[in-house]
Amino acid sequence: MNTPAHILLGAAIFGKGAETRLLWAAVLGAVAPDASLYLMAGVSLFILSIPPNVVFDELYFSDAWQTVFAIDNSLFLWAALLGLALWRGWPAGIAFAGAGLLHLALDFPLHADDGRPHFWPVSDWVFASPVSYWDSTHHAGWVAPVTVLICVAAYAVLVRRKVHPAALVGFGALLLAEFWVLRQWLLFFESDRQQKRRAGVTARLFLTRYWVFMPLQPAEPHSGVRFLRATARQMCAHLWQQSP
Repeated sequence: MNTPAHILLGAAIFGKGAETRLLWAAVLGAVAPDASLYLMAGVSLFILSIPPNVVFDELYFSDAWQTVFAIDNSLFLWAALLGLALWRGWPAGIAFAGAGLLHLALDFPLHADDGRPHFWPVSDWVFASPVSYWDSTHHAGWVAPVTVLICVAAYAVLVRRKVHPAALVGFGALLLAEFWVLRQWLLFFESDRQQKRRAGVTARLFLTRYWVFMPLQPAEPHSGVRFLRATARQMCAHLWQQSP
């Protein structure tokens, strides 16, 4: 699943209770398994200016990157963290670890050829699922719309829970991001697996960069919308040019 979907589901399921910290602990837990990908790919793309095809076809599958992914996506480590939080009676720790485990449980059956070694350090085996959340050659045509519907339901739960309005705005932005990524994957990107892998991760990094960093930069009125459209067009054109 996309990171926005993980955040919405993690917040809806584990961000319960009157304490706001539980909500944010769940959000952080939902993001944590993908944090290394954003950090390493973001630095490679936006700071080191490494071409996307090198990042997602070579670096992504390198031993160094896969070792990092094995650690922060280990079911054993996340289960141990949850067990510790339950033993110590840490509500925020339970929300954090629970959302992280939910993230892994949803990723496991939805990655066809880009899965993670979820059973590290016991095994480096990677499950190649017949179903993918983004690859149309592995049934993403029906998985992706179902994912969006689940995200809508999760957002409805957050609305009914009457979380802070500012938080609802942020969750709403994530829901819109999920719709945008769905549209890009199903309507514009080619079916080639490596092509769409680059497109999918780049789209997620772009959305994170836009929603997180752009508000910190001065901008003319409405320039954000123009930036979003222009960058999306440039991103699609660049990815198409990288195809064999």
